[in-house]
Amino acid sequence: MSCVLSSNSISRKLLLSAALSVAHASILAQAVELEFSVPAGLQSKIVEHASAAVPLRALAGYTSVEELDHKTNFSKIYIDSNVELLRQESGLTGGSASTVYRNGAAKALGRGMNLCGLATVLSESQSTTDTSATSAIPIGKLFVPFGVKSSIDFSNRYRLSSLEASIPSLCKPVAGEEFSFKFEAEHTMKTSGLFGGTKLIRRSAHSKCKVAAEAISAKQVHPSLQGEALLVSCESEDQNNKNSTEEYVYLKDSAFYLLTGRVDEWQRSKIQYLAVPYAAP
Repeated sequence: MSCVLSSNSISRKLLLSAALSVAHASILAQAVELEFSVPAGLQSKIVEHASAAVPLRALAGYTSVEELDHKTNFSKIYIDSNVELLRQESGLTGGSASTVYRNGAAKALGRGMNLCGLATVLSESQSTTDTSATSAIPIGKLFVPFGVKSSIDFSNRYRLSSLEASIPSLCKPVAGEEFSFKFEAEHTMKTSGLFGGTKLIRRSAHSKCKVAAEAISAKQVHPSLQGEALLVSCESEDQNNKNSTEEYVYLKDSAFYLLTGRVDEWQRSKIQYLAVPYAAP
């Protein structure tokens, strides 16, 4: 749950991160739940994109390893992620995720919602350098039609506030097609300590994407996958005029984008999928 959304660097990372101990989670279950939701004016647009591509075989989640090569690091960094997915009645995909840096630098747990894997709609996350607990948060009852039931003292929250696209459905790309989309989002960060506080950052990006002319077998992504897949490459520019390139594999049967790599001014990442199970019928 990364968040990628350059569109998607805040997109993937789909998904999210929140450091919660088992004891803390138990307390939260008894706490009053608040609703962290999508703006009302955006809901109809999301439905239009999501409803056009109902998956034949929805994904149950995935496990992956990301190889991160940053210009300031002496060696590559490897990040393990475990993501659980659940398609919602709204058409969005809810998810919970755990992420661990193999070098012990950090771990994160979190949850949120995305639009067919391409754009993060909501995310709530926390992280810590303690890697003793890496279980994903159960996701079944955490979601409302266009929001997340929330009661945790978050470190980061991300919410999409607007979305425009050049095609009727971002969730149903066609071979050989070119399309673009742009978004605006709110990123709220909480920090503690003497100079701690809450900071709201407005984010935006414009992405231009190209879909490969011919489909490939989804088994090239992982042997367990069925049907065809489309390679999709997006060139993105954010509110600070910073550029990045995101590479995806769109799984036709699942109507879902899996991020496979990203390159920007400072770093290059490659993602390998170790397991990609389907949800039970």
